[in-house]
Amino acid sequence: MRGISAILVAAAAAVASATTIGSVTMDSSGNLAFHSGVKVAGAIAVGSFTDQEENAKASGFGQLTIKATAVPQATLNDQFRAMGYLEGAMTHARMLQHYTNIKSWIDGNFANHTVPPAFEPWFKTQDAWVRSQAAANPSDPRWQAMIGVVSQLDGLVDGYNSQAAPADQLTLYDWQLLQATGDLFDLIPRIMPKMAPDWDTMPLHEVLATVRNNSHCSALIKVLGDMSELYMSHVAWFSYGSMVRIYKSYEVDSGFPGTHTAFSSYPGLLSSLDDFYMNSPSQLGMVQTTNNVFNKALYVHVTPQSLWAWQRVRGANFVANSGKDWVDIIRADNSGTYNNAYMTVDYKQFTAGQALRNGTLWYSEQIPGLVMGADVTDYLVKGYWASYNVPYFQEIYQRSGYPELLARFGATAGNLGQLSGLNYQMAPRAQIFRRDNGKVVDLDSFKDLMRSNNYKTDPYGHNNPWDAICSRGDLATPQSLNGCYDGKAADSGMVRSMVADIVNGPTTSGGTLPPFKWTPALNATKHEGEFEVFDFDWQRMVIPSL
Repeated sequence: MRGISAILVAAAAAVASATTIGSVTMDSSGNLAFHSGVKVAGAIAVGSFTDQEENAKASGFGQLTIKATAVPQATLNDQFRAMGYLEGAMTHARMLQHYTNIKSWIDGNFANHTVPPAFEPWFKTQDAWVRSQAAANPSDPRWQAMIGVVSQLDGLVDGYNSQAAPADQLTLYDWQLLQATGDLFDLIPRIMPKMAPDWDTMPLHEVLATVRNNSHCSALIKVLGDMSELYMSHVAWFSYGSMVRIYKSYEVDSGFPGTHTAFSSYPGLLSSLDDFYMNSPSQLGMVQTTNNVFNKALYVHVTPQSLWAWQRVRGANFVANSGKDWVDIIRADNSGTYNNAYMTVDYKQFTAGQALRNGTLWYSEQIPGLVMGADVTDYLVKGYWASYNVPYFQEIYQRSGYPELLARFGATAGNLGQLSGLNYQMAPRAQIFRRDNGKVVDLDSFKDLMRSNNYKTDPYGHNNPWDAICSRGDLATPQSLNGCYDGKAADSGMVRSMVADIVNGPTTSGGTLPPFKWTPALNATKHEGEFEVFDFDWQRMVIPSL
């Protein structure tokens, strides 16, 4: 970080407090220029940004909407680059805050609180490889999408630096690290093997703490009993230093199935990270949860000649027109980093009141060296599909090292003890979803389930605020400033209209838990730009016209 901390007060003051508009134009040489407060005729990209402060009495999310146009002489890459430039220019103050917070989290993974020099060459090699593959395959839709995403990041960096103060200038590598927040979960033990958790000797309490801090999210796909509605929802689990939020919409002028994407995100990120996406005209929705990798031998498959998870997700959203297409794209050039479970819902296959058609829900899981996927619509027909940080596919579960870790502590199927969270059927969230999914009768009850945390009274909660659909690590002993800190949900009509209900912050579970509040005692966790108290409600996020 380059002298950033001293400038944060000024950055906060620079944050917009109302909806602003902006445009980016491109000259005949390909140079981009930002125009604040106006929609310029002939612009290659236009956008609007509503800061989170405008929604302080609603969801606590900001909103960014950007639309690119194929102006004369502009390539698809130019459109992506212009979108990035506009985002960087319009949201630079919030970007600085989020970068500061997450860079602190990244640095905290290392003994001297500095990312070791070995990481930058890896990122440079990976970036060069992606650009070379795209250049060698210019007519391949997948590589067109990938180089588009790379170009968008190039534009983001340039747009940010065009508006940021001299002391706050950041490099491509700085922003590459931020994009790879999730990928770093697995890249760190690959590059720095001695820093990998020692699952073979770690005591039980450390295993539990590490697994909880590495668990990222709960997700639910729910169909009503009469097939009248199909819902999708996701709640993110991660550091509470991640709660500067923006709901984003990107639209390029192209014929691709996912030319328009909308998703929950963060300042400076070009992906969701959570993940929660809606794509048009493909009508594909996608949510994701993260699994642990206990088998360190798998990391031999992690190389820089691959595509980061966030890149493959953006590419799959752009190119795919079905769940199977989506899984095929996510499988190619697997980085083996940010090893997730993905649920891809094809709302084209859903008609209210009719039997679900094959292909409605595709599910996939990734580990280093392997991606497995299947059409699990037959499972969804029974009422729901839930995901909670435990692999479903037995091959993924076995290769990831779950059985060995359970065996080390003498845990068996009949006596899992405190390690029940590592069993697909008996994890606390599995039990809660199994019991409570039938209580969903409409969108409101669906959202209530996804933000529920009744650990004090729920026998499945074991008086542990971690054992809930929406965890509260700050209420646990020992305290952790990690946990569930948002909610996103939609029904079929909303997905088709690119509309979502969203909320920022740790759950109060219907008022039964205290709102989370930052106090001086918690200041060791960077949280620049965040609200002091998180007591927000669901807000319907509709994409504005540009």
